[in-house]
Amino acid sequence: MFNRIFNLQKTMRASALKEFLRMYSKGSRPWPELLGKPGTEAKAIIEGRRPGCKVHVIREGSSVTHDYRTNRVRVYVDKDGIVKCVKIG
Repeated sequence: MFNRIFNLQKTMRASALKEFLRMYSKGSRPWPELLGKPGTEAKAIIEGRRPGCKVHVIREGSSVTHDYRTNRVRVYVDKDGIVKCVKIG
């Protein structure tokens, strides 16, 4: 975990790193207030809070790459388009 954080420090601005560490400390999840909202609304909220971040709305169970990107947020939605999970990376 330490090496991962050290490598992130090289690529992230200080404010973005602080937000990342805050969200993942003690097992917390990013944007818990978006759970249960429509995916398109969640995407707009995240883009407003994190300009320059790439936000993807993805249906649960869809295939995704396993590479990690600090500027990518995946919003997982159910078949009705309702947010079930939000993940950075």
